[in-house]
Amino acid sequence: MNKVEELEKEIKSLQNENVRRLEQIKINEDYNLTACNAINRNNNLIREKRKELEELQKQSKKRWRADKGELYWIVDSYGNIYSEFERRSSRDDYLYRSGNYYKTQQQAERAKFEMLFLQKLKDFALENNQGEIDWKCESQFKYYVDADIKYQELQVCTVCTTKSYELVYFTSREIAYNAINTFRSDFERLYLRED
Repeated sequence: MNKVEELEKEIKSLQNENVRRLEQIKINEDYNLTACNAINRNNNLIREKRKELEELQKQSKKRWRADKGELYWIVDSYGNIYSEFERRSSRDDYLYRSGNYYKTQQQAERAKFEMLFLQKLKDFALENNQGEIDWKCESQFKYYVDADIKYQELQVCTVCTTKSYELVYFTSREIAYNAINTFRSDFERLYLRED
């Protein structure tokens, strides 16, 4: 049993003990003060253990997956966002492996935004780039939009032969700046805001 499971078990045990004590209060009114003190003590322990559990979960390097019977969120092929119950089915496995599997509705909404914005940017590049991008040509500059987080500003960067996954490239600096001006609020949401 790992530390997370131990903490979850301890929290559940304390909660069960509180329920038993509350039932004892109903049976024996003389027991009230002792039971209330014990319940308060348990509640404090539960809060401490939950904080410890949250810290451990933040430190976990494994991507989150719902326990069987818990909810997770997806974006369907129509762009609708809804929750599913984890059943450990082949569909659940596929959604998890493909990355269309989110802990919160907000995370699913963010993923939908990123997907739609990336396609919008690809379309803009396709419609505005002059000529083809040749990744074998070292003398052809390729431009992309990036963000300086420290100064909270968008910038155009240049490469020749280094290609990164999911970056959209433009054939000129001007086209890249036009993309920034056209989609400034989307770029800012993508790079500069956490929502």
